[in-house]
Amino acid sequence: AQSCAVEVIKNAVPADNTPFNFTAVVLGQPEPFTLMDPDNNTMGVAFGLNESSITENVPQGWAIESIECRPNQGDEALISFSINGPTVTINCLDSFGQGTCVFNNVIATRNVPTLSQWGLIAMAGVLGVVGFIVVRRRKVTA
Repeated sequence: AQSCAVEVIKNAVPADNTPFNFTAVVLGQPEPFTLMDPDNNTMGVAFGLNESSITENVPQGWAIESIECRPNQGDEALISFSINGPTVTINCLDSFGQGTCVFNNVIATRNVPTLSQWGLIAMAGVLGVVGFIVVRRRKVTA
């Protein structure tokens, strides 16, 4: 008996073999699996005729840039996808439905503290006053 199947592909930037953990819920049972880009970045997941899901447990320091799911050519009426955050819900309408989901991740950017234009002007003024005081003290002691 044929079952719906989705090929899950992990695409990470940079591709440094960071392990990305996933949970597929098939017939109500969680089935964990791990993908790493580039060495082990593809996994086929088979589903029955029901609504199933695949969730990525995003590692700390990483963010999901996008998730792209599509039925294979000719299978548009057999399988459909909906994406909500890190979870893809798969609705298998026919046992021959096939598709692909690509999970794209990037390293999360960190906010670097900076000064605004006015903060920079104020800081330059404060440093100028401190420099002036230091130069005057040196002249007085000399």
